[in-house]
Amino acid sequence: MLMIITIPADAARDLLTCGLVACGNDMTLPTLTHLRIVVEAEKCTVLSTDRYRAVIASYAWADGFGPEGDFEPFTEHLVRQDVVQLLKVIPKPKPKMPPATVTFTFDLDARRVEVSWGDGMTIVPLGDVGEFPKVESLISGLESTPIETITLNPAYLSDIAKMPFDRAAPVVLAFHGPGRPLKATTTSTASGVAWQLALMPIRLLPRGAA
Repeated sequence: MLMIITIPADAARDLLTCGLVACGNDMTLPTLTHLRIVVEAEKCTVLSTDRYRAVIASYAWADGFGPEGDFEPFTEHLVRQDVVQLLKVIPKPKPKMPPATVTFTFDLDARRVEVSWGDGMTIVPLGDVGEFPKVESLISGLESTPIETITLNPAYLSDIAKMPFDRAAPVVLAFHGPGRPLKATTTSTASGVAWQLALMPIRLLPRGAA
């Protein structure tokens, strides 16, 4: 079964970039080394988590883009290392030029996806994972509750700056209570991708404690 979608190159790059930020690279936890790709009639969503961070990024189909032909909503997965390679070849935006159109042809029987644009094309395998973490419930369940302090790994704070952003749409940080994640959100990037990033809190140990 083939499922075909078209998407602007800048939106494709932003979705995959968002997913990589929270995607794990520990091969002893193979499920967490995948990005989940959810394709629906109205939008495409990318989800990932490494247990310490979680991302949901979505792109609502612009006119002229989205599923083609006979279509049924589907969910697939891509391995981190393949996403890194895709970002090396999917065309980057050029000043004053419309973004290239990228076509993703998901072959659900052969377990691969062909990614093509202009005169370029590459093929990567689809990932096979078990039960994927419930990233949606983790992030959507966060409610804004004022809190005075929260403890975070400072290395993960820099991940906010790795996410695609638009200077006209600032990032909003929300704190949700002791022991709950910090949630960073933007409504849209220049490509039309909206994302949410959750950073998990850490427990402070007494100085000198192992």
